[in-house]
Amino acid sequence: NTTAGYASFDISDADPPHQEANLSKVDIMLNGDIVDPLAFVCHKDDAQAQARVVCKKLHEVLPRQQFVT
Repeated sequence: NTTAGYASFDISDADPPHQEANLSKVDIMLNGDIVDPLAFVCHKDDAQAQARVVCKKLHEVLPRQQFVT
């Protein structure tokens, strides 16, 4: 067993069938470096708004001095 009891995986046909979507990967950068754990995928129409929400939260939580070069 590849999950060793920690997870399960179920496969079934979608009803209705899956549809293509216009998705975009959003990378968040701190001090010029991409931070992979903050990356996410969302609909292209919502990407900028979602990224702004994440950046606003980071601005509130992280002290500015931590990222000054």
